[in-house]
Amino acid sequence: MNKTNIFFLCQRWTSGGIESVINNIINYSDKEKYKFEIVASQKETNIFDSNLKNNNVNFIQLNDGFEKNPIIRNIKSFKKIKLYLKEKQPDVVHINIYNAISCIYARIAKRYNVKKIILHAHNNGFDNDKLKIKLLLNQMSKFLFYDKTYTYIACSKEAAEFCFNKKALKDCKIIENGINVSEFCYDENTRNEYRKKLNLDNCFVVGNVGRFVKQKNQLRLIDIFYSIKKIKENVKLILIGDGVLEEAIKESIERKKLKKDVLILKNRNDVNKIMQAMDCFIFPSLYEGYGIVAIEAQASGLPTYISDNLSESIFASNKSFKIDLKKEDEDIANFIISKSLQEKRKSPKMEKYEIKTMVDKINKIYTF
Repeated sequence: MNKTNIFFLCQRWTSGGIESVINNIINYSDKEKYKFEIVASQKETNIFDSNLKNNNVNFIQLNDGFEKNPIIRNIKSFKKIKLYLKEKQPDVVHINIYNAISCIYARIAKRYNVKKIILHAHNNGFDNDKLKIKLLLNQMSKFLFYDKTYTYIACSKEAAEFCFNKKALKDCKIIENGINVSEFCYDENTRNEYRKKLNLDNCFVVGNVGRFVKQKNQLRLIDIFYSIKKIKENVKLILIGDGVLEEAIKESIERKKLKKDVLILKNRNDVNKIMQAMDCFIFPSLYEGYGIVAIEAQASGLPTYISDNLSESIFASNKSFKIDLKKEDEDIANFIISKSLQEKRKSPKMEKYEIKTMVDKINKIYTF
């Protein structure tokens, strides 16, 4: 049986939600039916390397080094992507986008007679720098790069509306990101093991997972944690991730004399186990297409405090609570502590978010 060649395209390969989704699709798809390759403008992490190697996935990095400017990064990538498409002739190009501007890659793929072109929206906002220009380009791109022959999918209604125009929205399928629920179910033995390993015995542990970038808002989280420490003893904060704001985050920790109270762990493959050691999870993002780590935290039975401006789809259980970032840090801290102390640690039912559900829906789209 001939395999369907699937070509994942990403602008950047980081340690975020898009990369987790792609790895999950690869892990849970039938290898007898599909052959996967990944192409990214630049590679910024090796955390998924072993998984890709185990699945015989070819990874192609188009550009050397790190290019912060997305315009320059894309210009460098265009020619190389054209050569790759011409040489490989994939059956499906699955383009993972943060915004409508990236839909230009679909136009390129169409020139090379790709049988099926999928645009998959994962995000619903920009950082504030040059915001008006970005929003203008995003709006223009929705119309410039629209094509009724493309397949449109999104992780949430909000991500779809941010990346696609009204015509595309009519046909867009909302496919919520999935997780391996059983990997995150609360386990007392794992909790004790990791609390001992991380020297967290007798501590109330606050957690967060995410790239250290403006969108994820860890600097505000440190301010909130500083207020939590004022009202509760023996409190620790675990930050899992890395990114361009790492030094700024460390400086804030130093300024507030929190160095002994904050653990910064680089990207890890045992996030599900570290979550067992936590007592609550704070997700103060400024914007998110979805925010899969908040789903993972809820599956772990953690009371999960989420920015109230994020998609309703992320509030997936009775373990999720809204926080208003316009409020004072002290008010948010008091709410988190009082609510967390009332909560009994138990994983809620999360069958709807099983990874196999997501993968089955996407595999159907791959079918001709």
